[in-house]
Amino acid sequence: MEEIETVDSERVESLWQAITVIEAQEQLKQMSIADWPNMKKQQRSKIHKELFKQAYPSEIRKKNYITPEDLGKVLGR
Repeated sequence: MEEIETVDSERVESLWQAITVIEAQEQLKQMSIADWPNMKKQQRSKIHKELFKQAYPSEIRKKNYITPEDLGKVLGR
């Protein structure tokens, strides 16, 4: 318990952001598996872009992200 009390707020914030990234990555995987075929193209694009920004924050700054269409090709749809 003492270790938790000595962690500074910067470290806590860093860990929290890492958790958000991991959760967003997981949501992208779940979405592409379960919901992807049932969504309209516009909705897929919107959700994918929002989750991708969270999942890969440094990649989006480079504007090097995969489009929903590219993901569909990778998944063979």
